[in-house]
Formats: sequence, C-alpha cells, structure tokens
Amino acid sequence: MDLQETEKFLRELYSSLKKSQDRWCSDCVDDAEEMWEEYPDFINSTISKIEGLLGIPQSGLVISSAFYGAGEKIVDVTEILKSYCNSKTLSITINNKNMGGDPAPGVKKKLSLMYSVDSEEIQHVLVPEDCSLKLP
Repeated sequence: MDLQETEKFLRELYSSLKKSQDRWCSDCVDDAEEMWEEYPDFINSTISKIEGLLGIPQSGLVISSAFYGAGEKIVDVTEILKSYCNSKTLSITINNKNMGGDPAPGVKKKLSLMYSVDSEEIQHVLVPEDCSLKLP
C-alpha cells in the first residue's frame, strides 16, 4: 500500500468514525496493521489529528512541536522527540547525535519544545545543548 492509498484509507476511516464514533470497521484491521508497519510516523500524526477533530482528549505526554538549533539554523525535531517518548515520559540528553545532526556547527544550540501532559495547558521549555530533558 503506497502513501496515497494510505491517506485515502485514513480519510475513509475518519469519515466512518465521524458517522459513528463507537463503531470500528473490523474488515479494515488487516489493512490498518499493514499501514502501521509501513508508515508509523504518518499514522501516529493522523491519529492525533483525527482525535483532535473528534474532540477526543489526548492522554499522557503529547509533544506538539520541537525545534533544535541556533539563530536562523533551526530544524524541526518533533518526530525525533516523539520517537524517544513512551507516551508517559521522555528522558533524553539534548545533543547533535540525539537530535539527528548539527544544524549550526560550532555554535551552542537550544531545543525549543511545546508539550502537554494529560490534555492540560501546553508548556514551553528551552533546553540548552548537552543538558538533560526529563518530562514530565
């Protein structure tokens, strides 16, 4: 199943869920498992969007956005941080290796992170390079 087919399937699933939030399309389970293996980041992102559209509160640790760098040399590391998160906690040292590379060689960088815990107010933290981050 390619990315376009996956997106089409998810749109149909969303439409079905919107019509009946308490019903799951059981004949779609095999397709869903195949897609989960091929596109886990896309699926997780889409699930979060669908939950938001349906008004389903997200529980645990939810990372909204994360950017790493200095000055104008900043990269989006949201998906990288989500991959380190176990849905309840996050514990990581902020460095070039863990953030997927060095967007600003020779310059001290910072991580700018927006997150929430159990659907509460969104928090913002700045973490300097080579420091530890533990959430919540």
